[in-house]
Amino acid sequence: MEFEFAGRMLAALAVIAVVLFAVQFVARAGLRQRLSTRGGSRLMTVVETTSLPNASSLHAVKVGERYIVVGRSGNYIAMLCELPPQTVEDWLAAQPASPLRPSALADMIARLRGSRPQL
Repeated sequence: MEFEFAGRMLAALAVIAVVLFAVQFVARAGLRQRLSTRGGSRLMTVVETTSLPNASSLHAVKVGERYIVVGRSGNYIAMLCELPPQTVEDWLAAQPASPLRPSALADMIARLRGSRPQL
């Protein structure tokens, strides 16, 4: 009889664990969906960050189609201004490609091995 009771308790705990896991999964999926626009792109993206003295920083953030500058200092965050979208997009287009793009990483590994990188 004790084994039957223990079996029922384990089954009940397993059901509760599955329900909690399902709730967590649905909550995370819902949050992800709220932060994304149609097509899977992010609604908010940090474009650039600059550190300042005294644990402060400035962040250029794209929210939808708008670009805003946000200042952070300690526990305080404030929107400072909005940037013209064309100015930011022109600046982003003029930036060099990331040195850690997959092909650059593959080229670096090939050079370390002593072989020629593939073009």
